[in-house]
Amino acid sequence: YDMSEWHRNWQNCFPKECQEVVIKNVKGEIHRADVCINRIVIEFQHSKITAEEVKKRNDFYTQAGYNIIWIFDVDKKIKDITI
Repeated sequence: YDMSEWHRNWQNCFPKECQEVVIKNVKGEIHRADVCINRIVIEFQHSKITAEEVKKRNDFYTQAGYNIIWIFDVDKKIKDITI
């Protein structure tokens, strides 16, 4: 899939062996974690994502025995806010 520069830069802060880690749950479903270290999944989200998709991923990882941390790119949204 296409990965933004923002996403790639964050991922590259971690060792290669911790990037794009394939995780399988008890149902045989598979997801690829952006970063996984010691059963902690870190997801970097630059593009739009629905609340349903976030919940779906959270449920997948927690049911597979992982904790999840989300890092969202909100820089543009913050710049667009007028106070």
